[in-house]
Amino acid sequence: TNTAQATQLVQIMRDACGFSGNNTEVVLDLFCGVGTMGLCVASRAKHVMGWEVVPEAVRDAKRNAEFNGIENAKFYRVDLSSLNAKLGA
Repeated sequence: TNTAQATQLVQIMRDACGFSGNNTEVVLDLFCGVGTMGLCVASRAKHVMGWEVVPEAVRDAKRNAEFNGIENAKFYRVDLSSLNAKLGA
């Protein structure tokens, strides 16, 4: 574990998001794993939606949100590789 590097990564990611500061944005955390990134920005967003294919990771993301008292983040088991490419066209 490299806590110092993880802290820097989270800060860079938060800055790159360009949040407005009024908690109106919705964060889509695609391939979210255990929810680390989405949960780290949840306090700056209106809502976080995390999507992940691995059921155990989704379960852990939900537990992480609950453990940290984060109520504006929801996590779903979704296979994003099955989305139709035409949806974004």
